[in-house]
Order: sequence, then structure tokens, then C-alpha cells
Amino acid sequence: EREQYTDAAAGAEVAGGYRLRSWHAALASSGEAALSWRGGFERGLADSLRAGVWRRERDSRTLRWQMSTPAVGGVRLQADGAVRNVLVPGGQDLDTRLAKLQLSGRWDDMGSDWGLVYGIDNSRTEVLDRQVVYVGERQGDYNQGGDFVGHELGDFNVVTVGTDSLVATTEVTADLTWRQDFGFLGRDSAWGSWQTFTRVTARSRSRTDDVGRLLRFAEDTSIDEDDTYLGELALRQEATFLRHLQRWDLRLLYDYDEALDRQYATHPERRLRHRSQVTVSWNPTQRSSLRGRSQRTDEARHTREDGFSANRSYATMTWRHELEWSVRPGAGDLLAAAVDLIDRSDDVSGVRQSEVGFKPSVRLRLEETWSGQADVRWSHVSSEEPSGILRPFFFPEPGGNVEASAKLSWAQSSLMTVSLSY
Repeated sequence: EREQYTDAAAGAEVAGGYRLRSWHAALASSGEAALSWRGGFERGLADSLRAGVWRRERDSRTLRWQMSTPAVGGVRLQADGAVRNVLVPGGQDLDTRLAKLQLSGRWDDMGSDWGLVYGIDNSRTEVLDRQVVYVGERQGDYNQGGDFVGHELGDFNVVTVGTDSLVATTEVTADLTWRQDFGFLGRDSAWGSWQTFTRVTARSRSRTDDVGRLLRFAEDTSIDEDDTYLGELALRQEATFLRHLQRWDLRLLYDYDEALDRQYATHPERRLRHRSQVTVSWNPTQRSSLRGRSQRTDEARHTREDGFSANRSYATMTWRHELEWSVRPGAGDLLAAAVDLIDRSDDVSGVRQSEVGFKPSVRLRLEETWSGQADVRWSHVSSEEPSGILRPFFFPEPGGNVEASAKLSWAQSSLMTVSLSY
């Protein structure tokens, strides 16, 4: 394949036009092959027209490959990669190396399926910064100083932009997902009614020269105070019990996230969050249910403070207890009422809050093509705030608060739905 784009328009002061040319060549296995593969090469040239003279901007060469094996014992392997070299006359040449392996398995007899993804990215990365941008009256979330004022209550937004700085980095990512159904313990037994889901994610973009330790996720390489550009570790564990009991449901959840983020030139930060949650549901009848939920969330952000309220450091702990009663009078209809108690605290600012809320909601199906839903939440927040401090931007205002939403939808046909939301 050969492609070419040209814009020879003159008159612009900096660049009067551009032209892009690329050549592609590829070789692949037949569609009927059990082991499928594909290899390709691409050459690309980019020129700019400056003061009536064409000048070379980039000269790139890219080699790509892909491979996929058939399933053996329920296990399948997929792999792909790319190597790219970009020559920039008068600038820095760029080299990028990408590779990804995907190993997946499905064992129905064990009630288990899993997947493992491992990827490598060796390239140059932009150092980012944030800017305050005007987006229109009451269309943004921030004011002119960059302070968060509420969803669509400000005229500005904060956006991420690249700077002129480039950092040579190597990124390694690993993602493991595993679903386990314990039916092999006896699908009719209490033990066989369990089900768990696990996801573990690790990501590290580092400036280290010791790439070998980074590739095998050696200790302290994912989040290193000296070399890490962006490091993330995450764990999500879900468990479901009492699946054989039609009237009861018990679910447990645990989340853990840790990150060291140095992408931003003005405010590098470190984040940590872990959440524990238990949910119990009881269905006394086929049309009604009672659900109780208890949740604790600990979240901390340590950052270099500046004018953005979202960038200030905080270390919060939140307890949330919720009880909801719901009734389904008909297909697609729902009436519900919930009461929640919330306790918040922030160790950095010293703010302590207690909140009590009540939330009725309704969802109705009107005839065959019309549907609607609405909810309103009244809450009262008691807040202890030391003099002269600024509470975290996501803490609510002290006193009474009202949140309401409504939506009316008309399914004109299977291809179009018109909705009015408030």
C-alpha cells in the first residue's frame, strides 16, 4: 500500500502546508491456519512547507508483528509487538519498542477462567502540565483561579497538556484477572455456592537504566522515589456467597490502589486508597428487597500544593452505612427509599463531618415507549472545621443539602431514543 496526503496551501506564517507519504508491506498466514501470524513494515515521511520551501520534519520506520496460537488444554497465547524509529532533522530521534503477551485459560470443569496480560513500552514520554481553560458560562467545574466550584457551576475547566520536555522511559504493565466458581466442591452444596473474582494490576514507567529488574517487577522498582515516572499497584477482590439461597445475598469487596505520579511538572504526587465493603440483601417476596451496606474508605494524596484545590494534600477516612428498601410493582417499575449515615475526617485539615441522608427514588415504565425516573436526596451535614482551614474540595457544604435528578425517555423506535434530563 502507498498513501499520500498533500496540503500545499500557502499564506500561513509558520507552515504553509504539509505532505505525508507512507508505504506499507505485510505478510500473513492463511485464515485457515491454526497458528496465525502477521508481520508488517511501514515507512513514513512528513514534510512542511515553510516560506515556500519544503522541509523534512520526520522520517519513520515501523516494524509490527502479531501471533496467536490455538487453545491447548484450554490455554491460549496471543502476542504482538512493534519497533519504531523516528528521525527528526535538527531534533531528537525517537525510538519506541512495544510488546504485549496475552495468556488466557478457561477450565469449565474447575469453574475457572483467567487471563494474564504483560506489556512493555520503551519510548520517550512527554512531561505534562495543567492549564485553566475557559469553556463557557456555567459549562465548567472550576473558576478562573483553578479552584473546584462544583459540577457545571464554573466557567473554566482544568486540562492536561504536554510540555516541551521529553523523558526517556521504559513502561512495564501486568494485569491478572481470575474468576473462580467453586462448583467442583459440589454445585448443590453451600461450599459450591461461592464465587470469587480477583484482579491485580501493576504498572511502572521508569527512567531507570536497570531495565532487567523493571521487567521482572523486582522489589521497589514499581514505585521508586528516584526513578519512577508513573507507578501504580492495584488489587480488587470480590466474593459472592449464599448463591443457593433465593432470598439472601452476601457480597464482599476489597479495593487497594497505590500510585506515585510524576507526570506533572508542577505537582508530583503520591496517592493511596483502600476500600472495604460488605453488602447483604434480603428478598422477603419476589417483588421487594431490603439491602444493607457498610463501607470504609481510606484515601490519601500527598502533593506539592498550588492554586488548584484538587491538588492539595489530604488524608481522609470515610465510614458509610446505608439501608435501602425497594419494591417492584411491575416490570420495569421500582419504588425505593434509602437512609444513609456518613462519617468523614481529614487528618491534614482537621475537618470532621457527620452526615445523615434520606433518598426516595422512583422508576416507572409509562406505556411501551415512555419511561421515567426521579430521585431526591435530603441530607444534613454537621462539620467541625478549625479556623482558617480549607476543607477537601469533595467534602459537602455544612448544613442542609438537596440533590435531585429526573429523566424522561421516549423510545421512538428501536433505533432512536429521546431523553430529557434534569
